[in-house]
Amino acid sequence: MAGRRRLPEIDRHRSAGAAPTVDTVERMPRGRQIAFAGAASSLLGVAAGTVESVVRALQHSYYFNTTPSYVSYLMIPALSYAVAGLVLGIVLALVAVALRRRHVASAALASGAAFLLVGYWGSVYRSRFFDSAGHALGHLAMLVGAAALFVVVWRVARAVVGQSRSCRRSLYCRIVWATLAGLAVVGIAGWGIFFGALGSGLHAPRGDAPPAGAPNVLLVTIDTLRADRLGCYGYPTARGPRDDGLGTSPVIDALAAEGVRFDAAIVPMVTTDPSHASIMTSVYPATHGVVRNAVQLASDATTAAEIFQAAGYRTGAAVSVKHLDGFMSGLSQGFVDYYDRGDHDRFGYHTGWRRAAKIFRGRLGGSQREANATCDRAVEWLGKKDDRPFFFWAHLYDPHHPYVLHEEPGVSFRKIRDEEMAVLPEARLRELADLASRAYDSEIRHVDDAVGRLIGAVRDAGHLDETIIVVTSDHGEHISEERLRPTLWFGHYDVYEEVCRVPLIFHAPGSLGARVVPDQVSVMDIAPTLLEVSRIGVAEGEPDGPAGFGDVFGRSLAPLLGGDSWEEAPLVVDANPHGTAEGRALRTGGWKLIGRPGGESELYDLIEDPGELLNTAHIDTTGARLLGRELARIVSGWDDVVAPEPDEETREMLRSLGYIN
Repeated sequence: MAGRRRLPEIDRHRSAGAAPTVDTVERMPRGRQIAFAGAASSLLGVAAGTVESVVRALQHSYYFNTTPSYVSYLMIPALSYAVAGLVLGIVLALVAVALRRRHVASAALASGAAFLLVGYWGSVYRSRFFDSAGHALGHLAMLVGAAALFVVVWRVARAVVGQSRSCRRSLYCRIVWATLAGLAVVGIAGWGIFFGALGSGLHAPRGDAPPAGAPNVLLVTIDTLRADRLGCYGYPTARGPRDDGLGTSPVIDALAAEGVRFDAAIVPMVTTDPSHASIMTSVYPATHGVVRNAVQLASDATTAAEIFQAAGYRTGAAVSVKHLDGFMSGLSQGFVDYYDRGDHDRFGYHTGWRRAAKIFRGRLGGSQREANATCDRAVEWLGKKDDRPFFFWAHLYDPHHPYVLHEEPGVSFRKIRDEEMAVLPEARLRELADLASRAYDSEIRHVDDAVGRLIGAVRDAGHLDETIIVVTSDHGEHISEERLRPTLWFGHYDVYEEVCRVPLIFHAPGSLGARVVPDQVSVMDIAPTLLEVSRIGVAEGEPDGPAGFGDVFGRSLAPLLGGDSWEEAPLVVDANPHGTAEGRALRTGGWKLIGRPGGESELYDLIEDPGELLNTAHIDTTGARLLGRELARIVSGWDDVVAPEPDEETREMLRSLGYIN
């Protein structure tokens, strides 16, 4: 018993002449108290990490569409919290020792538990309340809860520390077993609920085998790629960024030469997330609800990936910008493997991750990922041995500004503020416009190399002859067109042709002949087309519609791929909601009407005036009026769709990418 400090109760018993028992009540030594505080805090961390993981997984159930993905999300944060709890408990216990607190472990545990609640609740209420009243209530609840938790944990810890050694061992065992049992119940119940009632659409495989001879599908979307900057769409090879005479896009040009190139492919909105969501769901942004960047696609939406997965395909994706991460965009539903910038998107909304230092998060992720880094993950995935056909989506971001001139290391072009641009002389503006144009072409050639890597990976795996390759974009880019106001000097904000017309190329050796389709089509037609040519039909119990989508706008391009024609449908294009341009366009029958707030409109004859330089709205008033009525009919109710406002962290991310000034 040497060196142990007895509790006052023991001393009183001795003074009264009572003989102490073998199981004498003794205070735990300081060293053991510190160890106890660390171990108990670690256990609290495991519990907190697991419970929060289940809650987050249920909130975003469509993302965790396999048992390994669910288990990994359950385990990794729990282990991370355990380590953090161990360190926190020991540090707080040492602080308590330095302050000469009697119950070191009690104070450390209570403080750590309160700190844990503050961190968790701070994350929750910040994401749920944006008004001042909500913030005030959140702070009040946080402080009251933290104080109550401190008192409860402190009293329990004091009782444990004050027990005899054998009693402490018994208590330890009970606490550990109770914690493990609770975690098992939470984990198993969460698994059952997650794979049950909260399942999203077709995200759980039915166990069907894909149709015999079903082809692989490689969908490549190149962000911010305008059609007229590719050689196959008429861009001179002499203007290529390298002195090799191959222009900006030799790989994509070769695909177009052997496949089907659509000359008039139109996007529904000139913004990344809404356009990609429309590609995957085949409906307009106002229907699927993603009306700007960093808005999550609802889990009850049905995506092409979900249908492919349900039909027995293995599904994967690799994206290159933060607002397409699985949590933030919701586009991960249906993909068993979804690689974002740092492959930690499953943890993006976890409290521990959001509380990490920005410099730490930035090193691991950042707001965007370079094409070769994305291709590394894509090539690895495409090279896996698997007898099932695959559906893989690769998103490459490089042509988005800021532009990098790869041929001249260290040279790039970044956005210039409107007020700065307004005072620059004309000669300087021309010089900067030339730099922007050359850097943009350089980015296209760089991403064209990446497309070559993807095709090479498919070829090396022996799948090229049985793979449909689709190359397209979510929107184009303004590059100092003469008609544009200084605020639209470059970027993708308005709805002119260089922004709303994108490349669309289908390549399938042996099944598609080389041809150019002049008919107007939409990127919303891609998914129904892929599902039809893959021979994936409507399964029993699924909604009627093209390949199981239900009520969609997109149509299968299979007739056009086979050389037939169809009756063109009018298409609507919305301006970028993050920019200063307002309005939307109706494109039909070689004409294009742009409607502006306040009743102003622009009318262009795209056949005679493809550069949209002559506004004929005041000349052909009848045509402008008729097209205006058709536009109003199609978009009726669209403006009633309102997306939640982003939090400050998301706004900062969008600002860093140039979407918000």
